[in-house]
Amino acid sequence: MSTISQFRLTANAARELKIIKLEEPVIVTTLYDDWCIDVRRILRKKIFIFIHVKTRLALAIAGSKIGKTQNLFDCFFLFIQEYLYELEGGQSSNILSCHLEYMRLTKTYDKSALKSLVDFNILLGQVAKRHGDIDQFLCDKVVNISNNMPRKSFSYRTPNEIWKESRKLNLTCDAIVYN
Repeated sequence: MSTISQFRLTANAARELKIIKLEEPVIVTTLYDDWCIDVRRILRKKIFIFIHVKTRLALAIAGSKIGKTQNLFDCFFLFIQEYLYELEGGQSSNILSCHLEYMRLTKTYDKSALKSLVDFNILLGQVAKRHGDIDQFLCDKVVNISNNMPRKSFSYRTPNEIWKESRKLNLTCDAIVYN
């Protein structure tokens, strides 16, 4: 039996996706299938922000890149596979066990993941203001900055390092050690 991907939506994301009722989150035992989603407007443009719950790996997708909001999850799977393909040195793998019809949309209770969403949003907003505009290219630059920024909660390792380490050891999420 395959696991179901879980997406923890903020109130903004649930409203944007027109989700009326969200389930309660469950413990996910695979490395890849637990993400927080938020939607923010930066310089009046819609940006979807994804943060992996355990590794704090970030991904941002400009609303203009996906067209309609209904295409969000299709685009997310393509973006994350492309990002991980580059991160893992060109190794192709089918890393997400989720198929679009088997997703769990839940509430967000993880305050640490919410703080990561807010921190990423602040960083993205500052960079966008400095450039005077925001597009997918700028989102990708901020994603690379964020994912290569050492975190105190990971003993000053980066989300990319945590992801690679966990992937290399083929561990489940629960086996990642936090300080």
